[in-house]
Amino acid sequence: MSTTTTASTINAPTQFLKAGDETYAYRRFGHGVGRPLLCLQHFTGTLDNWDPAVTDSLASGREVLLFDNAGVGRSTGEVPRSVVRPEMVVRAT
Repeated sequence: MSTTTTASTINAPTQFLKAGDETYAYRRFGHGVGRPLLCLQHFTGTLDNWDPAVTDSLASGREVLLFDNAGVGRSTGEVPRSVVRPEMVVRAT
């Protein structure tokens, strides 16, 4: 994953992370000393469904990451059939 972040979801580029056979779309923005925040979207929601007024506020003082789950939005693969499955865990190296 890239280490460059921007201040707002509006101008943060959509990036892609390859994990096995799947590619995940994500956006990261914000900066500061707070713990990074990973925002999980509902069932078939995409990273574009987040309200910038909310996510930009969350990014004040921390990095925020939004992503499209497998098979949703610009991510490849199949939509998970359950909430928990090992393939949902992406390990960044």
